[in-house]
Amino acid sequence: MFVQCKEVSARERDACFYHFFSQYLKQSILKSPYKELEGEATVLFSVEKDGSVVLIRCVASSLYIRKEVQRTMEQFPKLIPAQQWGKPVRYFYHCRIRFN
Repeated sequence: MFVQCKEVSARERDACFYHFFSQYLKQSILKSPYKELEGEATVLFSVEKDGSVVLIRCVASSLYIRKEVQRTMEQFPKLIPAQQWGKPVRYFYHCRIRFN
């Protein structure tokens, strides 16, 4: 979870997470010198117990977008891990991001 989503209701938490995740990814990729940003990527990743982000799979409409998603995910800041019964747990996310 992003710090910005910590205070939202449980019902709104997933939408908040996906919003900040896609914004972070898009902003990081837009800083790249290449402008081949038409298309989309479907990303499967996990947030580990320690808050680290692990890319599991990325399917993208171009090789460039896939490589940029991989690069950005490797540099992703630690997040607040999900909790179950008060203990941190691994949590999986599936997200589609459009670049245009």
